[in-house]
Amino acid sequence: MIGLPILSGLAPTAGGVWSGRIYNPEDGKTYSATLRRTAPDTLFVEGCVLFICQKQVWRKASALAEVLRCGAALPAMTRLRELEKCR
Repeated sequence: MIGLPILSGLAPTAGGVWSGRIYNPEDGKTYSATLRRTAPDTLFVEGCVLFICQKQVWRKASALAEVLRCGAALPAMTRLRELEKCR
């Protein structure tokens, strides 16, 4: 599965949204998808078939690693505030 394209045919649409296709390796099928960048390290991904959709938030791996490195020992409520101090 390494090197297998997950997203294809992406084209920009209105409002900073990209539209295209997304491959689901669990069932081997490709679905229509929309993507929207919600932060510099965050991508909102939605895949649909007919009117049934699934949504996911994808985070840049380096951003997740930083949260784990800096915030893992902090209580959940303070992690975001304290993460800024860690940088």
